[in-house]
Amino acid sequence: VTGGDILEQLRGRTGDLVVFPDCMLRSEGDCFLDDKTPEQLAQELGVPVEAVPTGGEALVQVLLR
Repeated sequence: VTGGDILEQLRGRTGDLVVFPDCMLRSEGDCFLDDKTPEQLAQELGVPVEAVPTGGEALVQVLLR
């Protein structure tokens, strides 16, 4: 999955926050496979985006904020 794929599927459909597992980013943690950064994705979608560690605990913490 690339940043462009996410953008294509979520454009016009987002809520207050987009959360995705950090394993969707390159190993350096700086961008998706198509070189789109989470910051670029947030700007294009108009909502914050946040990478969370894989596993349920981090996701639950973000959702409970």
